[in-house]
Amino acid sequence: MSHVRSTTVSRPADTGRGPGSVANGKRIFILVLMLLAVGSITGCLQSSSPMMGNVTGKVFDSNGHVLKGATVEIYGGNHKVSTDELGRYTITGVEPGEKRIVATYQGRSVVINVNIIRGETLENADLTFAVIDGIPPVITDVAVGSLTENVADGVSGFVVPRREPAALATALDRLAADTALRAQMGAAGRERVQTCFRPEAQIAAFDRFFRDVGRDHAR
Repeated sequence: MSHVRSTTVSRPADTGRGPGSVANGKRIFILVLMLLAVGSITGCLQSSSPMMGNVTGKVFDSNGHVLKGATVEIYGGNHKVSTDELGRYTITGVEPGEKRIVATYQGRSVVINVNIIRGETLENADLTFAVIDGIPPVITDVAVGSLTENVADGVSGFVVPRREPAALATALDRLAADTALRAQMGAAGRERVQTCFRPEAQIAAFDRFFRDVGRDHAR
């Protein structure tokens, strides 16, 4: 009788790390690196820093001539530039939101209120030294800031509703047809600037305000 000896051959456990598995792992790793690179280039991974906006425009005198060398800045910020020979200015990297742009030339300043939109450039944000030179302005009642602080409606200029071109045209036609009214409003505007917006008066007003606040907190 012949005896048959059975022999069991053990195979190593399948670890899943064959040549095909290693190749798949490399492909996934490369894909992840590519996604990270694309994200960093497009800014998708930089959500912690908001995208800024820009603003451009020109500065004019009351006769419509451009002013070279005028200083233009964002009120309360660290953005300050000078106009070029064509009166142009560009301010970049401005945080989105309501801003006041101040133009200063030969010791005089004018202000406009604008709304900076994230990732966009606000164009034609022009500044004109009209009120200081005795020319009555016509402005809209924008929701940015308080322009009535600068213009007394019907006294030193006209304030018309936003997005109503007919009202704007009516105010302009009235001023164009009435020389005496232009002179009266222009004089009132100059007096208002010299009375309410002199640097000494502004500093004194802020000084009184903070002293009053300090006294209230001390009680």
